[in-house]
Amino acid sequence: MVVFDKHLIRQGSLIFSSVVALVLVGSALVSTHNEQPPITKLFLKTEALASVQVEASLFSGRRNPTWHLSPTQANEFEQRLAQLPVGRPQPTPDGLGYRGLNVHITKQPTNDQSTIFVYKDVIRVTHQGATQTYHDIGQRVEHWLVQSAQEHVPMDIFGILKRVIQ
Repeated sequence: MVVFDKHLIRQGSLIFSSVVALVLVGSALVSTHNEQPPITKLFLKTEALASVQVEASLFSGRRNPTWHLSPTQANEFEQRLAQLPVGRPQPTPDGLGYRGLNVHITKQPTNDQSTIFVYKDVIRVTHQGATQTYHDIGQRVEHWLVQSAQEHVPMDIFGILKRVIQ
């Protein structure tokens, strides 16, 4: 017959709990260390921009509206993105109607390209095969991008864009 000492069992349980806590803290530190770099390191800062084109994924069977950001707007866009917290990956919307904004960035002289998908509170940056998701709190970046279309798209299209992001 095997007899267990209550004190040894308590000590073993305490040691096991401590080891589990250390493993959890260690894995949290490792995952924090392995996070993608901030948005500004993924694009914009390393070379001069050639173009920043926004496409509203709005129609099926009809050309989607597009417009370019001015250099001043591109800088403001970069600043807005740099303030976003990291978010959780979300599926891309499908079906008919508004499916988000796609921002295509081409840098010179390398023609290096990045794509930024903006939909509701999700912003997904893809650059050189790496993708990072950010949280657009209050859809501020999405609203700002739609507002930037006002001088570039017909007023009826601008009105549709304003309505669908509410």
